[in-house]
Amino acid sequence: ASTGNSKVERRIGIANVDSLTNMSWCHGPHNWWSYSYAYSVTTRNLMPTKTNPGHISPYEYAYKRTPNVSMLVSFGCLAFAHIATIDRNGKTNYRKASRVCAMLGYTLKPDGHPLGYNLYDCDLGTIIERPDNLVVFNVDMPTLKFIAERSVQRPVDLGDTRMLW
Repeated sequence: ASTGNSKVERRIGIANVDSLTNMSWCHGPHNWWSYSYAYSVTTRNLMPTKTNPGHISPYEYAYKRTPNVSMLVSFGCLAFAHIATIDRNGKTNYRKASRVCAMLGYTLKPDGHPLGYNLYDCDLGTIIERPDNLVVFNVDMPTLKFIAERSVQRPVDLGDTRMLW
């Protein structure tokens, strides 16, 4: 009986470590923890593993088809979600065409395959869903670092202001 429990406990431990790693990389707030955990489990289910026969993913083992891993991106990375023209009041000129977002996870089909993305809209402070073709990612940049760099006040160059005595 302990053999089955130890396997489950190990998988839970791996998901916890993955979630901690995700949160550490993106410096996400504590309320993103559940999204980080769900992201870790989904990603692990789509990736090949040595424990399954033929080194296939748990998803492929359960559904007998290869998952599309091209959708996988880093948790908390910078995302730009397209804003539809109707949401821009019908005006296309001089309006923002995208929102700065953080990638929080995937919207899933009933079989567990990713369909789109759950994003944190940094302007509105809400979670939005977008299909995969309406989001552009910068996987090397954590969103919160990008926002912090944009909002830092740059010092004004006043020239040489040293007192000369």
